[in-house]
Amino acid sequence: MADAIDSKSIDRKVMRVQVPLPAPMLRPKVIAVVGPTASGKSGLAIEIAKKYNGEVISADSRQVYVGMNIGTGKVTKKEMSGVSHHLLDVAKPKDRFTVSMYKELADKAIEDILANSSISWPLSPLGYPLPSNCS
Repeated sequence: MADAIDSKSIDRKVMRVQVPLPAPMLRPKVIAVVGPTASGKSGLAIEIAKKYNGEVISADSRQVYVGMNIGTGKVTKKEMSGVSHHLLDVAKPKDRFTVSMYKELADKAIEDILANSSISWPLSPLGYPLPSNCS
């Protein structure tokens, strides 16, 4: 039979162990540019992204679809001015594309952008909710 363990001795041993505290976690820099349709969000996000070496993540519920360029105000390659954009043309209009699928892609895009030391700029014309790490 195993020896009985004295809980008081365990507590004393645990108290003697000094565990270094981790450095404070810094929240990633994620800036959201939101507003109504045709209010200039894309242009503003591109200007800011160029100034601060950022990238743009579209949160438009229509711009995720391939070929839906007319009527959605989807930014053109020329208008992007060399700024990387994410979540444009990621789904086919006939395929099912849910908010949870968008969230998964947006979270991954933000993770990838931050790994490259950039700042991400989610754009939302109130189509999709902003990714969970935007507050």
